Amino acid sequence: MEFDILSIDSEDNSYSFQTIIKEILYNIELVWNTRGQFWVIKLSNSKDDIIAISKVCTDYPLFFRYSNPEQPQTNFWTVDLTQKGLEPLRDNLGIDIIIVSES
Repeated sequence: MEFDILSIDSEDNSYSFQTIIKEILYNIELVWNTRGQFWVIKLSNSKDDIIAISKVCTDYPLFFRYSNPEQPQTNFWTVDLTQKGLEPLRDNLGIDIIIVSES
């Protein structure tokens, strides 16, 4: 099984980017929830219609509860590269913690 690493830059509290998964363009937005101290990830189609939203948690499949037909037929995971059981925080997403999709 191969994985693609999503390009993450946690310098800002909110940012978005586009990615191609299985030849389809998707928008991904990451937002830091200041009050709850966690990241939220939103997956949308190219028209910016929301497909799925999830709290970003380590070693837990993102979007698995959704059955939207527009959702890519792939799994998204948040991986702790340090293997220390870290959760995605304001300053470690994209550094110690990455998000991958199965390709």
